[in-house]
Amino acid sequence: MKLYIAQATCSLAVQLIANELGLDPELVHFDVFGKSTSNGDDFAKVNPLLYVPALQLADDPQDVLTETIVVGSYLADQHAASGLIPARGTLERARFDQLLTFTATEIAQKHIPLMRKLLTEEGTVWMRAKLVAAYTLLDQRLADGRAFLTGDAFTVADAYVWGTMWQERSGAKIDHLENLMAYIARIDARPAAQKAMKDEAEAVARHEALKLAA
Repeated sequence: MKLYIAQATCSLAVQLIANELGLDPELVHFDVFGKSTSNGDDFAKVNPLLYVPALQLADDPQDVLTETIVVGSYLADQHAASGLIPARGTLERARFDQLLTFTATEIAQKHIPLMRKLLTEEGTVWMRAKLVAAYTLLDQRLADGRAFLTGDAFTVADAYVWGTMWQERSGAKIDHLENLMAYIARIDARPAAQKAMKDEAEAVARHEALKLAA
């Protein structure tokens, strides 16, 4: 498998999931601004919308999955014994998918216009407030002492939230959410998370070196 990633994006969540599962996909870095890839692939042929993550399942460049929820859930579903995701068709899975969709729409997508500085001053204030409200709900969920969002076991949902902690870049003030901050620190300490960050940094560095040599 090839996993197309980009620096400091939600592709980091999929890297974490792959690491938790003991998978070793080939990592291909996509330069979001320069539009090049670290292996010379034309990323527009992989995902015409030019965003990551994108998981190429076989040699056929058309055999690709995109969207963080889809890619992460697919990998976990292929390894059901890992416990990273509830079984399909259950109420537990429906509620889990609800949590993933919440993370996508109320957190990940709310960051983007703030980081890209696309909003008016009024819009910026409104969007940051929406982000803080979403993170506050997660903080309240963790207030009962649970280690992770759905209980004591790490799941795909935790990987996704961890991969979208862009509050410093978007200006959302959430340091006061102590349960959430402690939770993120627990994920940061996981060997699979540390490997994801290291592998991403190395992929970016290799790509930068190739661009300088060109």
